[in-house]
Amino acid sequence: MVLGDEGLGQGEVGFGGDGIRAQRPSDQPLSPDPIDEQPPFAPSHRATPRQADLSTGVSLFEPSRPQTPSPGTETAEIRRIVQEYDAIMAARHATSSAGDSVVCGDADGDADLKETILGSDRVFSGQLIKVDHVDVSLPNGRTSSREVIRHPGATAIIALDGKGRILLVRQYRVALERVTREIPAGKLDLGEDCEACARRELSEETGYTAGTMRYLIPISSAVGYSDEIVHLFMATDLIPGEAHPDDGEFINVEWVDLGEFIDEVLDGKVEDSKTIIAALVCDVIARRLHR
Repeated sequence: MVLGDEGLGQGEVGFGGDGIRAQRPSDQPLSPDPIDEQPPFAPSHRATPRQADLSTGVSLFEPSRPQTPSPGTETAEIRRIVQEYDAIMAARHATSSAGDSVVCGDADGDADLKETILGSDRVFSGQLIKVDHVDVSLPNGRTSSREVIRHPGATAIIALDGKGRILLVRQYRVALERVTREIPAGKLDLGEDCEACARRELSEETGYTAGTMRYLIPISSAVGYSDEIVHLFMATDLIPGEAHPDDGEFINVEWVDLGEFIDEVLDGKVEDSKTIIAALVCDVIARRLHR
């Protein structure tokens, strides 16, 4: 079933009753519903096509190392989507220039924008982040200072089932003093491989393991003051299991129709940046595959 522009999603996703399941080691794993004919993801119900200009350059959508799904657990529709997706990406790589860079920047004419680091002092060192006071020389010859948060990096996971739903977690965030809805995510351990981190975080927070894990894009969370990079993955062929969140981590898990969730993002009802980006990435991919 391909969703077009015929109307809005039917109501908001419920936050009570069976809509949310506490995911603790003592709970039963949250399982996808029986497979129906809806694809793993489809374009937003209500938005006119917002086609990104992806016709030039090297794609940021890069499959990770091949994984072997458990027999019979991946739907034919998911396989069709993944195969079509891989064909699009392979064609884009075949037509790109050999020297093209995945990460934008340093284009012709940008040399006069560079700031040269003159010195750096560490002013704070915590368990998660560090803060440096950095002195820089500006392009006009003057000097200034920057405050930079040093972060080890993280991964985030778009986990999709065969019913066109995305797996979200609900967690209290002290910085905002409220509960937020997010895709599963977590920081990289020292020397940890990005895909290994994504698989670990998905399992810890939700109990699911992914038969197929694909690398999508890097996200610079706050380029003005932090070097954090969040590596976004897509997980399919999900296998339920028992969650084992970190000590002091309390999480509820819910499945949400992706089309309805994208509508909520566009209506400003989701505030977590990586989750907003994840929803819009899914919408763009779906529109390219279904046009």
